[in-house]
Amino acid sequence: MDKQEITIDEAVVKKTTKCHCDFSCLSKHQGCLCKVLSTIGNEMVQIKSNFSNCCNYHILFGNEHFCLCPVRSELYQRYRM
Repeated sequence: MDKQEITIDEAVVKKTTKCHCDFSCLSKHQGCLCKVLSTIGNEMVQIKSNFSNCCNYHILFGNEHFCLCPVRSELYQRYRM
């Protein structure tokens, strides 16, 4: 999927205030994009964590990893990526 094809609502981007990767998930290379295992509602996804980066939206609960990033959730909801 090319960057031109990815559209994220501007309100969702504005809610994502703690992104230290400069929204690389929206680039062609999708640098900080952890794999989604399942979705929890519309605001959280369970992920296979990529510990090569330290994300401000990553939460560890027991042995499970979750992502609270609004943009990441939107990418999964819209594009299943």
